[in-house]
Amino acid sequence: MKMSEKMKNSFLILMVLFLISGYVIGDLSAQVIINTLVEHSYVEVDFSLFSGHTILVDTNYSDWKGVQPSGDNSAVYSSNEYIYKDAYYDDTGDGDYAYPTGGHFKRGMADIVQFRVTYDTTNLYFYVNLLDASPDPADGWWVNGFVMGIHDSTAEGGNNFLIQGNGVDPDSGPAAEINTKEKIHYTLFASSTYKIRMWNASGVKIGDGNDGDNSDGTLNNIRIKAKEWNKYEVGIPFSLIGPVAGKKLKFLVGSCFEEGNMVREVQGYPLSTEWYITGGDKQWWVNTGPDPDVMDLIGAAKDLQQKDLGNYREIFFNAEFDFEVFNMDIRPYIFSPGKSETVTIYFTFAKAGKVTLRVRDLNGRSIRTIEDGLDVAPEAENNLYIEKTWDGRDNDNTLLDRGAYIIEAVFADGKEEKISRKVVRVW
Repeated sequence: MKMSEKMKNSFLILMVLFLISGYVIGDLSAQVIINTLVEHSYVEVDFSLFSGHTILVDTNYSDWKGVQPSGDNSAVYSSNEYIYKDAYYDDTGDGDYAYPTGGHFKRGMADIVQFRVTYDTTNLYFYVNLLDASPDPADGWWVNGFVMGIHDSTAEGGNNFLIQGNGVDPDSGPAAEINTKEKIHYTLFASSTYKIRMWNASGVKIGDGNDGDNSDGTLNNIRIKAKEWNKYEVGIPFSLIGPVAGKKLKFLVGSCFEEGNMVREVQGYPLSTEWYITGGDKQWWVNTGPDPDVMDLIGAAKDLQQKDLGNYREIFFNAEFDFEVFNMDIRPYIFSPGKSETVTIYFTFAKAGKVTLRVRDLNGRSIRTIEDGLDVAPEAENNLYIEKTWDGRDNDNTLLDRGAYIIEAVFADGKEEKISRKVVRVW
């Protein structure tokens, strides 16, 4: 039976209405579900699908008008905003990595539940909401924060890691130790003490906000507000990242805790000191799982995220150095030599050379030489691991005072040098 012309037209109208009802661009009241299953630990925002609107960066969040999706791990464009709803307690990794297991933490206290993005003619705005990040009444020093990597599909270069810094100066990087599957062009770290810093792919700090000590004296160009320890609102001027209209940006967003304006370390040693967050891999030298120093990463349902998190591996040294030539790590990061505790230094290398191992104070002065020109060579087809210990004493065998010190390893093969530095705390 042939369809009449009238029936054809009615059918076409119904189809058009059906499509419009599920996919509307620019309508402030529209809610468009764009995905219900994110397969990676990042989300993509298509700025050609909505026109955005202005946000006042303050502690009143009523100007975020969009309605979040009902389903976990799904996203919508609603009221000219991109909104992603992350599932509860979904980052348990491969069994080694999980939320902090220390007694000071409440279950899920650093769980990201919502991420929003919008923009106007001058700024990119985003909102990060954690479930409950309020400090423990007895231990108020737990200060939460978040890290973010931004991938710009139109930009050149980029790195497969968040900017690491030197582990000493917070202006050099957050020390988040995350490798990524997508090229990162910008790294951000913010804390609920209203501080934020931003770096480009070359590791140059290009922005900060509410910098109380005015450490560089020039920037303070990013706006940030935090409320109730778990709600963040941020405005980034396009002078830092360029306009976003029509672009597709990918955002990697992770929650974390702050230590000295840097990301607090996740590791596998269940020590009781305040510096640690347990839940990481206990043996980094057989590390097949993640240890990325974050509590929650948005994106991916739990089963897929466990697999995806396995693609993140800890960076044992400053990220600009060659992974295959020379790596160094230390465990633990805080120890008490007065109680006969020691720190173990691990390093691995892919070719023959000499290693010099020193301890320096924060002014750079050498206070202990552990190894001076140690000859090393790799095993056939495998990196060779070497362990050395330090007892917290200087060259005169005197116990050092409490404080932070730098363990420095220098690898030289006659043609080039590789230097790795880690901070250790004497307690």
